[in-house]
Amino acid sequence: MIPVATIKESFFDKPKVVKALAAKERRALMKGGAIIRRTAIFSMKSRKGIAPEGSPPYAHEKTIKRLLFFSYDAQEKATVVGPALSQESKNEPIPIPLLMEEGGVKAVVIHHKREQLHYGKHPFMKPALDENIPKIAPLFGGKFYAGGQV
Repeated sequence: MIPVATIKESFFDKPKVVKALAAKERRALMKGGAIIRRTAIFSMKSRKGIAPEGSPPYAHEKTIKRLLFFSYDAQEKATVVGPALSQESKNEPIPIPLLMEEGGVKAVVIHHKREQLHYGKHPFMKPALDENIPKIAPLFGGKFYAGGQV
């Protein structure tokens, strides 16, 4: 008969096993965030003019590329990838990066006249995620949850 102490040592809730699994999950989440960020940055071309609707925005001054980050949240065990809000975007009812991703209308004042700017959809984060799910899923042993999709 196997001693009870030996059986207890093989349980998966041992701190050493749990710690190793947590470290592997953290590395996978951080690597996944880095891959998505890099893909989003490279999807935005440096050109003049307006990108065709449905394609990633053109990076005129490369500001949007410099504001793309990923962050690992240890408490939630999740990674968030996307543009940080610039100082001017923080004061906007709809931040500029969100307008670029989903499209919409922004009210502005130009030469003392109130006007509306219409933004077309120029997604760059969702396509970066979709493109990289096949690369990221193996990091989690094939189990991967991506923003509402399992």
